Amino acid sequence: MQVAVVGDLDDDEPRETMASAWGSPLGFAERYRGLGYGSLADKLRAGGPPRGSLLGTPVIVDVEFGGYPHAATTLGFAAASMRALALVILPADVSRRTTAFVRRNLAAHGHPDVPIVAGADLDAIAAVSAEPRMLRWIGLRQPTTLSQTLRSMPELAGKLAVTHFAGKPGRGQRVFGRDLDAARHVLETVTELLLVTDAYGMAVVVAAAQEQPCIDFGRQTVTVDPDGQVHRVAGGRPVWIVTHVDRSGFGYWLDDQFTNLTAVPIDETQARPLTERITAPLNPIHQQPYRTEYPENGEK
Repeated sequence: MQVAVVGDLDDDEPRETMASAWGSPLGFAERYRGLGYGSLADKLRAGGPPRGSLLGTPVIVDVEFGGYPHAATTLGFAAASMRALALVILPADVSRRTTAFVRRNLAAHGHPDVPIVAGADLDAIAAVSAEPRMLRWIGLRQPTTLSQTLRSMPELAGKLAVTHFAGKPGRGQRVFGRDLDAARHVLETVTELLLVTDAYGMAVVVAAAQEQPCIDFGRQTVTVDPDGQVHRVAGGRPVWIVTHVDRSGFGYWLDDQFTNLTAVPIDETQARPLTERITAPLNPIHQQPYRTEYPENGEK
């Protein structure tokens, strides 16, 4: 006997979309609102459908090292584990020494040909964004370059899935407070915006952009105050916010990232058959492997 479950599909049926999977429980809750499911229906409707998967789409990383103590390590995580890395953006006044460091970092992890640009290089950004329907932007610094890009190329507002750090790196000023006008412009312009706030570190941005299951996020309406802090307010701008990080799962992922920093370049790793890739945990006391491979796009 076959039992039908809300939102379920048999193995031989097409894969269910994220919007459909969200709509099934919403329809159920609306149908039985009078039986106590009204609050669930309201929450589902307010949150909207979840973001669809963007794994494998091109990645742009916007990063700065001055005043961002963990930026170099976080860029290393992205370079070592994201095959779709397509462009790295540095500040407009970046030094040659920093650019050379980034080039060595990328080359060491299988990305010798990824362009490195300073500031809002519209030609480079246009080249990366010309073909794909969507692309990811990982923001690890103030959103100055992102705002400049959106003002010059407004068509990207609906094409960029932005995962942006909005917290305080170290003891410095909050990222959004370093360019408040740019932060507010990005907040009002980008259709798909996922923010990582003060509660979490910069590495969570990469994990969230990789859609790691240890990262939970939800739809909230927010605003940015004068010091750059993101606040939840009624009637604010609807964005995605990281709401919870599973410490155990994130710890496994973080161990994996540090292992990748000292491993062979990603192109060599991905060239090996799936069954031969390393799947053992870094800590030998853990009995279950935690690395998950996606052969079709190379991300973990």
